[in-house]
Amino acid sequence: MTKKLIIVESPNKINKIQAYLNDYYGRNEFKVIASIGHVRDLRKYGTKMGLGIDLDLMEPMYENITAKKEVISNIISEVEKAKVIYLATDPDREGEAIAWHITQILPQELLKDKKFYRINFNEITKDAILNSLKNRGELNKNLINSQEARRMLDRIIGFRLSYITNKKLKASSAGRVKSSVLKLIIDRENEIKSFKKDYWWTIEALFNKNKILINSTNDFKEINYKSEKDAKKIHDDLTEKFVFIKNQKKETKIIAPQPLEMSSYLMAAYNMYGLTNRQATAASQILYEKGLITYPRTDSQRISSKKFIKDAKDFLIETYGERYYSGLREFKKVKKITSQDAHEALRPTDLRVRSHVLNLREHTLIEKKAYDVIWKITAKAFLKDGINLIVKNLYDNNNHKFVTKETLFKFLGYRIIDKEVFEKETILPATKEILVKKRNIEIKEHNTQPPARYNQSSIIKKMKEEGIGRPSTYSTTTSGLLRYGYIERQKGTLIPTDIGDETNRLLLSNFSELVNEKYTAKMETNLDEIAEGKIEKEKFLSDFWKEFEPQVQFVDETIQVKLPEYLDEKCPLDGGQLIYKRSRYGKFIGCENYPKCKYIRKIENKDKFEAITLKENCPKCKTGNQIIRKSKFGNYFISCTNFPKCKFIMDKKEAELIIKKNLSNLKEKK
Repeated sequence: MTKKLIIVESPNKINKIQAYLNDYYGRNEFKVIASIGHVRDLRKYGTKMGLGIDLDLMEPMYENITAKKEVISNIISEVEKAKVIYLATDPDREGEAIAWHITQILPQELLKDKKFYRINFNEITKDAILNSLKNRGELNKNLINSQEARRMLDRIIGFRLSYITNKKLKASSAGRVKSSVLKLIIDRENEIKSFKKDYWWTIEALFNKNKILINSTNDFKEINYKSEKDAKKIHDDLTEKFVFIKNQKKETKIIAPQPLEMSSYLMAAYNMYGLTNRQATAASQILYEKGLITYPRTDSQRISSKKFIKDAKDFLIETYGERYYSGLREFKKVKKITSQDAHEALRPTDLRVRSHVLNLREHTLIEKKAYDVIWKITAKAFLKDGINLIVKNLYDNNNHKFVTKETLFKFLGYRIIDKEVFEKETILPATKEILVKKRNIEIKEHNTQPPARYNQSSIIKKMKEEGIGRPSTYSTTTSGLLRYGYIERQKGTLIPTDIGDETNRLLLSNFSELVNEKYTAKMETNLDEIAEGKIEKEKFLSDFWKEFEPQVQFVDETIQVKLPEYLDEKCPLDGGQLIYKRSRYGKFIGCENYPKCKYIRKIENKDKFEAITLKENCPKCKTGNQIIRKSKFGNYFISCTNFPKCKFIMDKKEAELIIKKNLSNLKEKK
C-alpha cells in the first residue's frame, strides 16, 4: 500500500519528482500521478442556455469530463491505496481549482481516514519539492472562487455574445478578453487610416562612406525646415568645405533589463527570435516541467531564492569578471500584488546551464530559443548598466553649422552577455576639415509616420498596460482571434479582417462597455479581489448578469440579421441565387441553398471592384490623376495613380461626395 500520494497536473513532471522523492525518502514512501489538467468542467447540455450555471443561485453545475474517465478512475484507485494525499497542481488559480476538483470527484466514503494537503513549488528541483512537503497547507478557497468566477463569467459572455454574433453576422464566437483586444487592434487600424502626415526637410552632407553632416544650430541641435524652399536657400549658399569648430561629449546610461514575468517573456521571445505567443508559452511550460525554469505564469519580477542569487553571483563573476557584476537592483513594483505576483520571476533554475548545452534530442529548437531568452535576460539583470559615450562634432560651412554624431560603447555592462559589441574607451580626434562634393550635399524630405500596427509583442505590451488579461490568457487571446479569422498576420503585424471589423462594429454599437478595455481591466481587478477575499463571487456574477442579459435579449429582438449580398448570377449546379459568403479565410462566392448545394468559387477579378480613374490631377505630385480605390475592408477612398511614389490621400469628408457621385454613375451604366 502506498503511504503517500502526490497528484500533479502534467505527466511530464512525474519521473523527475518521483526520482527526487525516491532518492530522499526511499522507493516505497511516495507515488506520483497526474490529473492531466482539469477533471471536471461546466455542463453544456440540460442547463438553461447551455451555460452550466444555476442562474438563480449563481452556482456552477459541474460534470466529469468524459475524455478523462480513465484518468479519474486511476486517481480514485490510487487515493484508495494512500493514507496521505498531496495536491501538487500548478501554483496558480487554475491549479488551485484543479486540486479542489480532484477532491470533488472522490467518493465520500473514500475521504474517511485520509489526509489531504496542498503543496506548491515554483520550480521542479529537489530542494523545492522537499521544501513544499515541509510547508504543506490547505486549499485556498478564495483562489478557487476567483477561478470559478472567471470560468463562469467567460462561459456567460462567450456563449451569449457568440449567440448574437453568429445569429446576426454568421461570425465565430466572441469572448470577454478577445473582444477587447480585437477592439484595440481595430482602433489602431483606424488611427493609421486617419493619420495625416507632417512634412519637414533637412540638409545632409554624406562623407566617408556612411557618415553624415546634418545642418544644425550652434548648440548641436538639428534644424528642421518647414518647406523645401526654405532649405534650398541655405543649400544654395553652401560650399564644399566644412571646418571643425568644437565638440560635445556626453555619457548616457543604458539600463539593464529587469527579471522576466510572463508578459515581458512573451515580448522578448518574439523580439529576439520571432517566436509566436503560442510557441513561447508552450515552450516555457515544457521547460518548467523538465525542471529547467521556474513556473512561467507569473506577474512577478522578484527573485527571492537565496541559493539561486548566490550561485548566480559566483557564476557571473567567474565568467565575466567582478567589474561587470552588480547584483539584483530594486526594480519598480507592480501596481498591485495579485496571486500571480506571489511567485518568483520567470528564471532558470540554474544559471550554469546554458542553452547550447541543451540536447536537441530532448529539446526542440523552439525550446532552446525560449530557454536562451530566459537565461540571457536573467543573467543581464544581475550585471551593471551599460555606458555609451555620445560625441558630437560641430563644423562651419559659410556661417552655417553642421553636426556629426558618433556613439561609442564606453562600458558594456550587461551587454557583455551578447558579445556583439566592443568597448572603446578612446575616440579618434575630429577631422579639422572635411571636403564634400556639392552633389553629396542633399535636401532630404522627412515625414511623420502613423503608429505601427500591433505585432505579437506590442499587443501583449498594450494588454499589460491596459490591465487586460493575466499570464494564463496572454497567449490564448491573440491565437484565438487568429483561429476565428477576426485578425490575420501580415508581414509580422496583426490586422483585422472584414468579419473582425463587422463583429467589432456590432459589439461596439450594442455592448460598448463590455468591449471597452477599461471595463475589461476592471473585471480583472474584481477577479483579483475575489482571490483576496474582498468581494463575493456570487454577488459579482449576479450583478453582472442582471445588466448583461437584458441587453443581449434587446439586441436579439431589435437588431436585424444581416441580409446576404446577392450577385446577379445563378448557381450552375442547382439554379439557386449566388451570394457572397465569408469564412475565416475571407470572402468567397457560394450558393444560397447551402448546405444542400455545396457550390463555391473564389472571388475573381470580374467580381471585384475596379478602380475609377478621375480626370482631376493629383494636387500633391501634379503628374498623376486622382483615383477611387476600395480598401480590403470595403472602404472607398481617393488617392493618386502614382502610388506608391505619391502618397496623396484625399480627406474623407471631401472625398465622400465625389465617390458617391461616381459610384452612382457606374451603377446607371451597368
